[in-house]
Amino acid sequence: MRIIEVYKIIFCSQSKKYKIIFRTLENDKQFILYFEAQYAKNIAMASENIISVSLSQYELVINLLSKLNMKLNKVFLRDVNSILNCILSISDSKNNDNIEIHSFIGDAIILSLKTFSNIYIDEKFLLN
Repeated sequence: MRIIEVYKIIFCSQSKKYKIIFRTLENDKQFILYFEAQYAKNIAMASENIISVSLSQYELVINLLSKLNMKLNKVFLRDVNSILNCILSISDSKNNDNIEIHSFIGDAIILSLKTFSNIYIDEKFLLN
């Protein structure tokens, strides 16, 4: 597993979607996902720490976790039977009792950006 970060967001005219390029912290490998405009916009705003009404649902989740004395620790993008799965790793305030919750990739990325949590990915998905 390697830590990745959002590197670039580019409009792809062929697919009419936005290409979000992630890279490893060592900058030697990349990972690419395509999103519709609204998700790409939300990811861009979360990466820039912009407060927006369209991100308020994520604030609700973060506030709920806070009220429960829990926090998002990590996001994992894992290979399960050659399919990319996304898992949120949540723990209590003392880092006990890790809970893993499956999530849509776009939502998990936004939550990780808003909580400054690391995103980990299986090496299998990284491009040179």
